[in-house]
Amino acid sequence: MASVEGLACSAATQGEAERATKLFGAMDTLYEAMNYNETPEDRGGRASYLEAARSQLEDAAWAEGRAMMLEETVSYALNEGACT
Repeated sequence: MASVEGLACSAATQGEAERATKLFGAMDTLYEAMNYNETPEDRGGRASYLEAARSQLEDAAWAEGRAMMLEETVSYALNEGACT
């Protein structure tokens, strides 16, 4: 999941708020499914990227990302043209 997180951070840095938010949302759901206990360092490392991306959008992008299945997440993460 670190790769998805990296792509989400990259998208946020490049001003692709919707893409970043969807990827963060998808990653959040996947972490929950795996019962992954994030450390404060994990959360802190991406907090500023997530906050910046989500501040530009409504919660719809977050919800869309949270609804993605693993296969959808991978496909979306790898599809650079899916920024909208």
